[in-house]
Amino acid sequence: MESRQKRIRQVFTNEFKILSNDKKALAFFILGPIIILAVIGAVTTVVGGVGLGGFEQMKVAIVDEDNSQLSQALVQRFQQSDQIVVVATTDRATAMKLFEQGGVDVIYLIENGFDNKLRTYYLHPGSPDKATLDIIVDTSWVTPPSAAQAVAAAVLLQFFQRDVFPAIVKLPPGQQVPPEQVQELLATLSPINPRVQTPYGENALFPVLFPTLIPLMLMSFSIQLSGLSIVGERIRGTLSRILKTPVRRSEIVVGKALAYIVVAVVQAFGVVATSLLFGLTIKSGVIPLFAVLFLTCYVACAFGIFYSSFSTSEKAVIQLANITALLLNALGGAIIPMSSMPDQVQTVGKLLPIYNSVTALREITIKGLGPEAWLPYLAYLAVFGTVLLVLAVVAFRFSKAE
Repeated sequence: MESRQKRIRQVFTNEFKILSNDKKALAFFILGPIIILAVIGAVTTVVGGVGLGGFEQMKVAIVDEDNSQLSQALVQRFQQSDQIVVVATTDRATAMKLFEQGGVDVIYLIENGFDNKLRTYYLHPGSPDKATLDIIVDTSWVTPPSAAQAVAAAVLLQFFQRDVFPAIVKLPPGQQVPPEQVQELLATLSPINPRVQTPYGENALFPVLFPTLIPLMLMSFSIQLSGLSIVGERIRGTLSRILKTPVRRSEIVVGKALAYIVVAVVQAFGVVATSLLFGLTIKSGVIPLFAVLFLTCYVACAFGIFYSSFSTSEKAVIQLANITALLLNALGGAIIPMSSMPDQVQTVGKLLPIYNSVTALREITIKGLGPEAWLPYLAYLAVFGTVLLVLAVVAFRFSKAE
């Protein structure tokens, strides 16, 4: 056991010396993401609360606790809106579960007594008890509360014109109140109180982007750098000499992976320190945050070592790294929310490590959820990285030394 550890330590030390010799590449690897992050942080801090605007179609859940004539009519108006996709019309508990899992961006909640309060307010306009529509918005992504409010305003206008006034004013069949008169009445009476709730707080733009930016950068840089490890030895002609020593191929893989993971973790520390300057919040604690970053680096380096184990040129490794980064970014929910993707794409995307990294970071830095929410994602990253390293060992055993 001691000799095995000694051999791995020797490979680790040797790889670290090789890394240290190329100071420009090492400096670029560590400082590159920090510089990019500083620029993005500066820009997003300047634009402040501008936000990115709503999505063309937000995914929403509707909760009708009143289950009355008017509340059911309002639900139908939401379902007919072309600005949203109604994922579920369900109870409060189920809707909140979907919300916490990222299945919906917004919950529109019609509370008990909605119909009675609405009718009473029209008969007695001075009544302080208005009908309530709760708008619960997921601000852990870039869905701004204003977008959810705008959808509700458009739906309510249709609701009052086509459902409320005919029901209360008793208009003749087929007759409708003109939209201008509806807007005037709404401005005067304001019979519904729309209450916006943001369980995860009103977040600035940079903290919202942090969970997506960091995995992208760590993956891209770490895959490319670690991918040049074994193939570099093969190109320099030193791999065949190393294999003639007692060092086993599995020990070479582990030792090289450790060297690059250490550098990647140093990079992650720098990234977090820089992010704190631009308003990053860490609601679930620093230790879970660094655990996610470590495992993200672990998976990225495992990808690089795996590609390097069978590649015969640096160009091939770089191409594989670029393709991997593009696929991970496109399918893993880093750029577009997973809830906005087709079901088939979601199924594939949730198997990718970047989805687990992004989701865990969002729940730790923005949502502030407990271990039961983010631990499964950490476990998946650990298993995924280990499987890749095992595959790297297998591929390395069947590869040629030159």
